Amino acid sequence: MADADPLTTTDPTNADSDGDGVPDGIEDVNRNGAYEPSRGESDPEDDGSQPAPQPVSTSARILLLGDGEAEGQIQTALEAAGFDVTVIEYYYDWDGVTPDVDGFDVVVLLDGEANGYELYEAAGDAIQAFVAKGCGFVMTEWTAYDVCSEYKTGAIVDVMPVTSAPDCSYDYGFDWLVTGTHALTSNVPASWYDDAASGYVDPYPGTIVLMRDPDDTPLLSFSTELGGTVIHLNHDMTYTTDTIEPNALQLMVNAVGFAAWSCPMFTDAFESGNCDTWSATVGLVP
Repeated sequence: MADADPLTTTDPTNADSDGDGVPDGIEDVNRNGAYEPSRGESDPEDDGSQPAPQPVSTSARILLLGDGEAEGQIQTALEAAGFDVTVIEYYYDWDGVTPDVDGFDVVVLLDGEANGYELYEAAGDAIQAFVAKGCGFVMTEWTAYDVCSEYKTGAIVDVMPVTSAPDCSYDYGFDWLVTGTHALTSNVPASWYDDAASGYVDPYPGTIVLMRDPDDTPLLSFSTELGGTVIHLNHDMTYTTDTIEPNALQLMVNAVGFAAWSCPMFTDAFESGNCDTWSATVGLVP
């Protein structure tokens, strides 16, 4: 009897039946962005294989942690798409308490111009807890570089979907190639050139890569391994260029919409997340 094909065989007692380090059901054998069903993609070599339908939010509340430069362009793009954006100009000024992260659906960390700074410990802890309850976190470069270089430590290390260790290396100017049909790659062309810098990173097990450069460097990746949706946009925003490439802005809009969908609507069983506010809405509080 021939050996079973590991790509189409699932052992119900083993969450990783083919032993590739990625749990069954979220793998992407040929890295075309398609989720494998429980018994594998119908044709792993078919680039037309489609992922499961992806829900996308168009009205999420965003906490935008800026780098002192790129947040203006990002805020404009997000608000034009219909998102409610609250901006902290410098991410390292957010204490993790005010504003309260539980009032948002997605946290965006811009780490371009103001790279090399540590987050408050409480801020990293708040982001980690936020993701654990199912909410979204979007980061840019130089986040992976900062973690690799130990400029950023603490809880932020544990939520990374990619790593640039051990070399912490990067370069300027990449061809961005879409490798997967997905909500995260909607409304952008199949490829473009961007002058911005990107880090040489590798995905952790369970991370799905949807854009790469011709040398296979992950440029757009996401993971749901920790509960919520964590997205790494491998782009330094305005560190290299004054104007963010329009397609990169579209990827940010896509990332926020996709990361928001899994955030619980009811944080404490009340629509607003606040008992008094909800009660006042229905007339129970004067």
